[in-house]
Amino acid sequence: MKTQNNEGKMSTSVKITRAALRVMMLDKELIGISAISAFMNMIIFIAYVYIGWFVMPNVFIVEPGTEWSFDWKYYILLAAYLVTTYAVTNYFAGAISFAAFRRFDGEDPTARQALCAATKKSGALVKYTGLQVTVGLVLSMISDRVPFAGKIAVWLAGATWSVATMFAIPVIMSTDESNPAKVVKKSAKTFADIWAESVFIGLTLGVISIIVTIGAMVVVLGLFATALAFESVAIGIAAAVLFLAFAVGIALLSNVIQQIVMTSAYYYASTGKVPTGFDEELVRGMFRPKKNWFA
Repeated sequence: MKTQNNEGKMSTSVKITRAALRVMMLDKELIGISAISAFMNMIIFIAYVYIGWFVMPNVFIVEPGTEWSFDWKYYILLAAYLVTTYAVTNYFAGAISFAAFRRFDGEDPTARQALCAATKKSGALVKYTGLQVTVGLVLSMISDRVPFAGKIAVWLAGATWSVATMFAIPVIMSTDESNPAKVVKKSAKTFADIWAESVFIGLTLGVISIIVTIGAMVVVLGLFATALAFESVAIGIAAAVLFLAFAVGIALLSNVIQQIVMTSAYYYASTGKVPTGFDEELVRGMFRPKKNWFA
């Protein structure tokens, strides 16, 4: 007889998120890993924007009164950018996932161990990145050339792809699988086993981020109103800095927590063991096996 989860999905997924936060607090260096990833991606973005506007002029072909259109140089530049930024993102996500796996097994991983593990898996991560970029570019090129109804179909295809690859990083970091197609298949199978909960946890993380961001905006708007009332430039600057700090902090924390949550889901789905730091009844109720669509 299956264990029934009598709590609402929102309440349960919030508790799962809180458990992931507790795990993260045991390995605070994961926030640093996320920060390095964000910084490198910012540098990469700036570099490719510079290349697009100054080194490779006319990448964007725009005529008055027409929509944006792109030539072959745009797709080359886009492919290079996606490969670079996805590779960096996947590398550091892999490091976070590895650290989570070790923590779930009762170990005390270090940032150096996590980064070394990601380096050892760099071949598999790069192969998976290549598949990601290929699928993304194909969908992008199709979307640029089809009418509105076709764009909806492409969007649905992209959403399906995102769902199928949800556990790809944990699969790579916990197995010897390096074939990207097989990695995606295993990820999709895991999603099929716990499909509803996986989606809802992802949505909950997004909702929590939005709520916290709105709270930060209310505080900042209050400071801006105060600055206007007292005509204080210092208060206005403080408000802007505070909001920027909130935004960056939320992004870094959300990235780490999401990777921990998805790794915990894969850990339970693949081993049947409850991750250390998570409540057994909560996890067993949240991640009930579902019909396996991909068997």
